[in-house]
Amino acid sequence: SRNGSLDVRSVAENYLAEKKFFIPKFNNIFLVNTAQISSLISEKFPSAENVKVQKDYWHGLKISLDQKEAVGVWCYAKDNQCVYFDRHGTAFDTVTETSGAILLNVSDQKGNFNKLGQPVSNLELFKLIEQTNDELKKGKIIATKFIIPEAVDFRLDAQTTQGWKIYFSTKEDLAKQLTNLYLFLSQKITPEKRGRLVYIDLTVPNRVYYK
Repeated sequence: SRNGSLDVRSVAENYLAEKKFFIPKFNNIFLVNTAQISSLISEKFPSAENVKVQKDYWHGLKISLDQKEAVGVWCYAKDNQCVYFDRHGTAFDTVTETSGAILLNVSDQKGNFNKLGQPVSNLELFKLIEQTNDELKKGKIIATKFIIPEAVDFRLDAQTTQGWKIYFSTKEDLAKQLTNLYLFLSQKITPEKRGRLVYIDLTVPNRVYYK
């Protein structure tokens, strides 16, 4: 947007002013540290990515960037704060809590919000949620939300579109838990009974509990 362009320009101009560079004077542009300006823009604008700052010896500086694309919403229950996160798991903008299957939704009842530009969680947990979501889709199970429960350690809950939850262990092998899930659903639970399920618990190795 035009306002966004002006904001980025002002960051660069403030940096140059502090360093006492005068871009219109041809020879001073050689002294400009484009990497520092790029880092500064990335810090000031967490929603920006692929920031490129190039020296244009006739017109000063050329700055280009892309807007990050949200892949999900991460909500911190303790802070009553929700943020968009990108494909790398980096928080880049605040948002009100959403529901539905378009974006990956996470309700984090354990963690605390740090700040924009930082990871929403540790990388291992983030990757596990992404992988679990993808694998459930392959099995035609859609999770409307993933929940990191406060009262239970090493557990990840998936809320399905049918209303019941799946309890995963974050310590046990995901592939084995999914195998147990699909065997249980195909052999023990008829499609009619699925609608009456409350939860399926996969946290105990080689066991499936349900209600």
